[in-house]
Amino acid sequence: MYKLFTVYYSQLRSVERQIREEPDPLIREDVLVCQSEREWTEDERLKMEKSALQTEYKIDDETIYSEFKTKTRKLEETEEELKNTKMELDSMSKSLQYKDNQIQKAQIQVKKMNEMLSEKKTQPKNTDKDLETSQNKLEEKDMLLREMKKELEKTKRILEENQKSMKDNNTKLENMVKELETSKNKLMKRDKQLQEKDRLLEEKTKQLQEQTDPESSAPIRRRNSMELEPQTMIGETQDSETPIRRKSSIEGDRPSLGGEFTPHSPVSVSVA
Repeated sequence: MYKLFTVYYSQLRSVERQIREEPDPLIREDVLVCQSEREWTEDERLKMEKSALQTEYKIDDETIYSEFKTKTRKLEETEEELKNTKMELDSMSKSLQYKDNQIQKAQIQVKKMNEMLSEKKTQPKNTDKDLETSQNKLEEKDMLLREMKKELEKTKRILEENQKSMKDNNTKLENMVKELETSKNKLMKRDKQLQEKDRLLEEKTKQLQEQTDPESSAPIRRRNSMELEPQTMIGETQDSETPIRRKSSIEGDRPSLGGEFTPHSPVSVSVA
């Protein structure tokens, strides 16, 4: 009944608020007076009770639905926590099993070590002998290692010397190549000078032959002029005889590098 009265009172207050909002104040007062003084009919009372019950049921439904959602969310959270707890328990179980295996292995190793200690206690002489043998082997290996180290240092030193010698040889070889190039250039230059001297010598020789025996040189000049190409007969001067005389001089014997001439040269003339 408390909820019903509350709903009824709230609806009455809403009706009064609507009446107060009427534009005409006289009509608003009359309506308020009538509403407050008159009695509710049975139909209006039933409608008000029905409306109050519907409102109450609606509120209850919303409350129940909200509680249902809250409980559902809590249930999901609880299930997630249970799932995580189960995973943690599985992980802890595996870890405990692994540690149990490790403990068993450690116990087996301890047992073996105890057995070995028992054997060593029963055979102290053999143990001392084995230790001595091991010590001797270690000393031999240490000595061999020192010898190998010395040999390695020696090999390294020899390799460095060989590299240095190779570097010196390469430097010498480069210098020799440069000297050979220089000598080659000098020889080529000297060869050109000798060719030039040979040419000048041949010209001097021909000039001397012409001066000493002009009759014997005339047939030679006629024969050389007949061997010229037809174009020399058209407009060239007697200066074109110079290449022919140079050619005939080249066909002769060249002087040796020492400056001496062959017996075929009629006259020996020094050229500056």
